[in-house]
Amino acid sequence: MRLIVSVLAGILVACLIFTAIVFPAQQKTEPQLYYTPPLSNALPSPVEVKMFISNLSEPVGIGSEADITIIATSSVNLSEAVIEIQVMKAFSDWPAMGIEVVGGDLHWTGNLTAQVSALTHIRIKATEVGFAKIYAYVTWPNHGIYSASVAKLGILVRENEIQIIQPSGGTIPWEAPPGFIPPPWPKPTSENYTRLCS
Repeated sequence: MRLIVSVLAGILVACLIFTAIVFPAQQKTEPQLYYTPPLSNALPSPVEVKMFISNLSEPVGIGSEADITIIATSSVNLSEAVIEIQVMKAFSDWPAMGIEVVGGDLHWTGNLTAQVSALTHIRIKATEVGFAKIYAYVTWPNHGIYSASVAKLGILVRENEIQIIQPSGGTIPWEAPPGFIPPPWPKPTSENYTRLCS
């Protein structure tokens, strides 16, 4: 009987040791934060998209019209490319967009030939004080998914001025006249600029 108890005690101790090795005590671990470095060696897009404003009618301000031209140039041949233009309020908390599309095509579909530019345009009209952003997307099929390139800009319409805001931070063609007091802007945060440029 003593032999059986010793064998059972030995087996029990062996099981405890085995359990301690195979299943270590659960430790409280802090969540791991992973940093993914930017893809500095990512391949550049084969499509360059540019957006230009021209023919801004006088007097500048509400009632002015302008042409917006989108130029897409590819370094390779791409079939089934699409140029899509979206016009929207720059910020949801602004009361108005300030412009409307009065002509042109918001959508173009076709093939892009290497080093040959595809063009489309829209005509806009400043209808009220407001702030709009315009996106020009070029998409194309790429191994079962769609790839895209984009150009963007903002348009601030005031009573007698129009300011074009480029994502790089540059502005054209508006300069404040002497004594001009601008209307209030949104709350001054870096988020407002980020929202416009994203």
